[in-house]
Amino acid sequence: MEATRRIWPAWNRTLFKFVFFRVIAHPREVHHVNSATWYVTSLFVLSLLQSHLVGAVALAVLAFADPAAAAIGRRWGRTTLIHGRTLEGSLTFVVVGTAAALLGMHLLHPEVSMWPTTLAVGASAAVFGGIAELFSKRLDDNLTVPVSAAAGTVAASFLTGLSMWG
Repeated sequence: MEATRRIWPAWNRTLFKFVFFRVIAHPREVHHVNSATWYVTSLFVLSLLQSHLVGAVALAVLAFADPAAAAIGRRWGRTTLIHGRTLEGSLTFVVVGTAAALLGMHLLHPEVSMWPTTLAVGASAAVFGGIAELFSKRLDDNLTVPVSAAAGTVAASFLTGLSMWG
């Protein structure tokens, strides 16, 4: 559908007349690639890693940390960082992202419950994802956050010796 929106501008205008698309789409998505396309692209990139655990951790970070950071940052954010992000929102991202990563690892592989190791991997995923979210301006964070969180997961798993494949 994304390609058809580019080829036929009239089709793009027609799509955005439907209430469904107006409700779920950001105003900027009328003329830019929509967030769902970036999300599906991140799923493809994560699938190339051939580790459902890495993918699940990365997606858990995106699914829980991103909306939590946005909510806290908008409501209680006082210390502005860059691109409209706040320190409070970014710290929330890391805390919630770490918890989501730990939960994802525990649900998929309960035998992998070596707390210092899994905490390091989860925190690394959340920090990498949080940095990507903080600096995402040109690319949508539905792509940059999970890919960066996956990179943090892989890096920490190699450093700690935790196998994320299998």
